[in-house]
Amino acid sequence: MRQLIAACSVMLLLGLGSLAASADTVYLTDGSTLDGVVSQPNENCFVVASGSGSLMFEASRIQRVEKNDKKGSIDLGKVNPWAVKYEEDMTKRTGLTATQREEVVLIIDKFASEDANERQAAIKKLAAMQKQLPIFTFLVATIDSYGARTLPGVLEVLMAIDRGKAIPIVRDCATNPVARNRAAALQIMGAARDVASVDTIARGLVDEDESVRVAAAGALAVANNRRATPALIENLGNLDKRVVNACNAALSKLWSEENAEVKFVTAEEWNTFWEGRSSTVSEPISTSKLEPLFVTEPGSYVIAHE
Repeated sequence: MRQLIAACSVMLLLGLGSLAASADTVYLTDGSTLDGVVSQPNENCFVVASGSGSLMFEASRIQRVEKNDKKGSIDLGKVNPWAVKYEEDMTKRTGLTATQREEVVLIIDKFASEDANERQAAIKKLAAMQKQLPIFTFLVATIDSYGARTLPGVLEVLMAIDRGKAIPIVRDCATNPVARNRAAALQIMGAARDVASVDTIARGLVDEDESVRVAAAGALAVANNRRATPALIENLGNLDKRVVNACNAALSKLWSEENAEVKFVTAEEWNTFWEGRSSTVSEPISTSKLEPLFVTEPGSYVIAHE
């Protein structure tokens, strides 16, 4: 799995029942070998099962697999002395057993689907599982490990389960080094119309990435909060037409009434409009008072894992 979390770091699965007699010999990069039936639930994980248990390994830890007819068993202590301790810690930290984590991770992987319906179905399914399992606890414990294609879905699940507890987590993700993650967090806060998040969303208007500025403008429009009007107007001078169009659309949505659309094109027109209405908005936000959500250090760059 592209972004796979601790679930694939060596996940111990016990009590799987009887298995077929034939087995493979697996050679690990640390020099260890073990016999068992090998399966691959996704591109980054291999499961090696035998009559005494099963271990899940990252693909990078498998040197090669030799097909044979051996009847093997896994000596958990010998192959990975820390495996049992690791499993105990993970179960305690996430509230889920290894088998449950594997099930959840496979659902999370669907968040990266190109099919919007499949993504939404996976999000709803995981949120519904909270009735039986501590999904919220698991997602929070592993939040730092999700890639740009899955984190938005994870945040949506958290919001669906417990909006109050999720909002601070979403705000933290707004400062994620990956622009796509920052944008997703802003959109989710905007959709929640959380008044306390408006200042954070507005900071997206001075982000170093233009796509985040576009997302911030859209989120402010959805949040329906006029405090960011000055900052939106100031962004009409942006060289990126996407930002200009997004800010224009946001301003129009914020100030239009049911039977009276407000629509201008230039910053001058919007400034004139704002001068006559600024007294109706308390604590207006301008870009001069905003700090970027994230700043890439000179000479460095961010690698976004999917």
